[in-house]
Amino acid sequence: MVAHEIIVRNGTTVSNGIVVKNGSAVPLFSHSYVIHPLLYLDTLVSLGNIVLLLLLLYVYWGNYKKIKSNFTLGLIMFAALLLLQNILFSSFLLFHQAFRVADLGLPLFILNITEFLALAILLIITWK
Repeated sequence: MVAHEIIVRNGTTVSNGIVVKNGSAVPLFSHSYVIHPLLYLDTLVSLGNIVLLLLLLYVYWGNYKKIKSNFTLGLIMFAALLLLQNILFSSFLLFHQAFRVADLGLPLFILNITEFLALAILLIITWK
């Protein structure tokens, strides 16, 4: 992790979300930045979503080359935008500390696992 340090006007130092004043550390934010174990699993599920979307794009692109229909083109655009959203979300989970708040572990996991199951069902139906 890269250390970020800011010195404000009154000589107080802020380092990685911790205010250091007179030698004692005081949290800058009320949230704990302890990484919840579900966030690791959530990151893996999010990467699984990216793989499923890439597979869907592969199938949709193959269908579009054969059929050239607007519906298939719409599926390609839908999957591409959902892929972009998942790539951005995964990068936020991996690289932005604000997404690592322990309170987000379970809600993010439920959302990501639901999306994974929906994409898996869609891929199975599409692949047949």
